[in-house]
Amino acid sequence: MHSPSSEHEALCRRCGRCCYEKLIVDAYVFTLAKPCIHFDEETRLCKVYPERHTVNPRCLTVAEGIEFGVFPADCPYVKGLRDYIPAVEGWLDDDIAREIEMGRLRTGEDVLVEMRRRIRSRKMES
Repeated sequence: MHSPSSEHEALCRRCGRCCYEKLIVDAYVFTLAKPCIHFDEETRLCKVYPERHTVNPRCLTVAEGIEFGVFPADCPYVKGLRDYIPAVEGWLDDDIAREIEMGRLRTGEDVLVEMRRRIRSRKMES
């Protein structure tokens, strides 16, 4: 395991939320319920950190993460950035991810509506 050493990455709190798989629909970034296979959920560190961009080409740099909006709103990387639009909080389950990939949920708004519907449904079941 390697700890981040650059000045920018030293801001990382090791929450791991940016290391979870993402789906981008329209201008929305949705977080899936599964982390990258190289993320150690116990230590909150990347198992292949020094070569993460080679091993996993989908792993973004901090600058790319900011550009694509994958960091949560409370992430130190984006603190104070005007016009930053954070990833949508709340995990997408595999069913919703499949519906996006199959084209049943076509827009970011469709996904948000379905997420809210499922949350309400779970609350009613409790």
